[in-house]
Amino acid sequence: MSLKIHFLHHHLEYFSKQLASESDEHGERFHQVAMPMETRYKGKRLDSLVAEICWWSQKTYDPDNEDEEKEYTMGVSSEDEDRSSSDTDSEQVGEPPRMKGSSVSCGQKGRFSKDFQDLRASPQRFAENFRMQPEIFDELFDILEPHLHRKRNTRPRDSIPEKAKLGIVLEYLASGDVQRHIASCYRISQQDFGKIITKVCSAIVEAFKTEIPEWSEDNLKKFPDGFSDVWNFPNCVAAIDGKHVGIKAPRKSGSVFFNYKGFYSVVLLATCDAVYKFTYVDVGAYGSEGDSNIFNNSKFGERILSDRCPFPSDTTIMGKRVPFFMVGDDAFPLCKRIMKPYSAKPLSPDELSRARRCIENAFGILSARWLCLRKVLFCSPDRAQIIIIACCLLHNFLLRKSQSYCDNNFSGFEDTNRIWVHGEWEPLILGDSFIQSNLPAFRGRATDYGKFIRNILKEYVNSESGSVPWQNSAAFV
Repeated sequence: MSLKIHFLHHHLEYFSKQLASESDEHGERFHQVAMPMETRYKGKRLDSLVAEICWWSQKTYDPDNEDEEKEYTMGVSSEDEDRSSSDTDSEQVGEPPRMKGSSVSCGQKGRFSKDFQDLRASPQRFAENFRMQPEIFDELFDILEPHLHRKRNTRPRDSIPEKAKLGIVLEYLASGDVQRHIASCYRISQQDFGKIITKVCSAIVEAFKTEIPEWSEDNLKKFPDGFSDVWNFPNCVAAIDGKHVGIKAPRKSGSVFFNYKGFYSVVLLATCDAVYKFTYVDVGAYGSEGDSNIFNNSKFGERILSDRCPFPSDTTIMGKRVPFFMVGDDAFPLCKRIMKPYSAKPLSPDELSRARRCIENAFGILSARWLCLRKVLFCSPDRAQIIIIACCLLHNFLLRKSQSYCDNNFSGFEDTNRIWVHGEWEPLILGDSFIQSNLPAFRGRATDYGKFIRNILKEYVNSESGSVPWQNSAAFV
């Protein structure tokens, strides 16, 4: 029994219902199509040839694709026909063929080709899906295009456009939806989508790595100005804290990624300035580790604790020399370069220092804008690390470019009576903060010099020169 008859007898369900009523010309046409396919797949697995013929038959006999029928009359396009010999040599024997037309559906029928231009006509809807206005998206694409462009594209006709790749990944980061759903909307495979996420996020990290400023002497002289002007807190260069981002438990990982909150995660340790812009990011620590251990074991923590960062020279407050420092919560050690609140009684978020609130707001805004960080990332820890860093860099980029990304209503603000008005992000991220958890305090002896500096700051904020008129009423004193 010939190959064609075998196929017709055992795979009739793949053909159109009207195939039996076709003329002899169509039957002869099928034989003409099968012959070059037999030559092309000679010596390979039968199912590879069967898959190619099945696809061609559906493409040819679908009445909704009459235009495409002309283009794929012989089962392969004219471009594929020209390079069929080279493809045959390059493909490994036994592999199924790359289905011609699968990527064409992405370019012709997917969400990018159907809805993207309609979304651009409505900036508000566009920002809801991609977290930025169309003109900022174009600017972002212009920056990333050199990093996304392939050095060699062997399939230029049906490859996914670079702008579509950027749109796909931004929508995934903004919505936090499962990968297979986003992939189906854009008519691409889930496997390709995972590779696209890694490529685009890596391009963002490479192109926007300067969005995280270096801790140089010049930058460390600028950081305290924001805390002093906005929050009336002197000598503060940054606020520091950590955040757990859920991931799928890696195979054979045991409990190293299992955190005290009851899920598997990697930790984002970060610092920010007075306007919620990240100034340092460290991602990838095990979820089972605490903030203090992660900080102590990092190179950044070693530089801070050993006083090897180029902090500005000490200033004088209340007639005493006071160094520059960061503010953190009770999980960090109290030392010369880290200040934290008194731990004599439990502190609610409203009783925290105004400078300390910056990092909580930064994490909240980040998670509310890029919802993938609020859900479980079903990927490897390495890919999760790239995704988290890319979100932090996009956060800094949009803080600089878009006022609507983080306006006062969304971030929170102080009213005329200096009472804190909660931002729109806070109900969305309920329970996502370390402050509202039972995270134990740092176990270790605080340095005497750290206690001395904290007492000086306490005296300063209660003195005539350092106090503000509304602080007693805000503290219910």
